Amino acid sequence: MAVIDESVLHRPIGGAKVLKAQIDQLLELTTLSHIALQVVPYSVSGYHAEGAFTLLSFAEPELPNIAYIEHLSGALYLEKLDEIETYSRALDQLAVVGETPDASRQLLAKRRAEI
Repeated sequence: MAVIDESVLHRPIGGAKVLKAQIDQLLELTTLSHIALQVVPYSVSGYHAEGAFTLLSFAEPELPNIAYIEHLSGALYLEKLDEIETYSRALDQLAVVGETPDASRQLLAKRRAEI
């Protein structure tokens, strides 16, 4: 599962051509059965997470779950259970307030057509 904020669909870093290519890639990924992409709309953005993070879970039970947070001067790898639970809850909340995968795909297609 991936959850993105709607605002990233409106930031043409590198120009419109780059943004279109990025949205094309996201649209292609949404056709894969093992990927669920949700867009959190502007109306609820910024309430459930302070910034970007990645939650990593591994199939091998001996490998711990990890929350990865990149910031301006480095990155953090969090492995403590309470830290992982905090980020798991935030991801769950984002998934609840985000558009469904189908609605997200439609939003991506609409945004691409606007560029």
